Amino acid sequence: MKRFTFLFVFGLYFGGTFVVLGQKKDPVIETIKKRPIKTVAFELVHNAPQHPECDDTSYDPQGRRCLTQTLVKKISSEFNTRLLSETENGQRRIIITMLIDENGKILFTNTNSKDSIFNKEIKRIIATLPKLKAATHMRGPAKVRLRLPMTFVVSD
Repeated sequence: MKRFTFLFVFGLYFGGTFVVLGQKKDPVIETIKKRPIKTVAFELVHNAPQHPECDDTSYDPQGRRCLTQTLVKKISSEFNTRLLSETENGQRRIIITMLIDENGKILFTNTNSKDSIFNKEIKRIIATLPKLKAATHMRGPAKVRLRLPMTFVVSD
């Protein structure tokens, strides 16, 4: 019984090395490699889309932090605060969802806000953004879905 177990483990060990060394190709893996990449979540993409202002990537090698910080600064600085006088006071947490294509263009913007004022203003600001450097994932450029949570505090 001990000899059989040893031979079984020995056989698995050498059976696995053929795949690792590339001497035997797995058809399932080859099929997956040939498929086009669909939309990838921002958190999972290998290299995030880059804003033109994000030149120094030494502190952020994948570019996630710089892009999100730049977007938050742009939205908060360009938001037309005069529009807020039409809304009720309070705190609003809004999640902005963007789809960035393989060329770095922002295709789609959506928010979960019930106030149409926030929706229109955020879409206006996002439309003014410059073209981003495309994200890369595995084999090349990829579409990226970015969800950006923001909190707005409205007070008199």
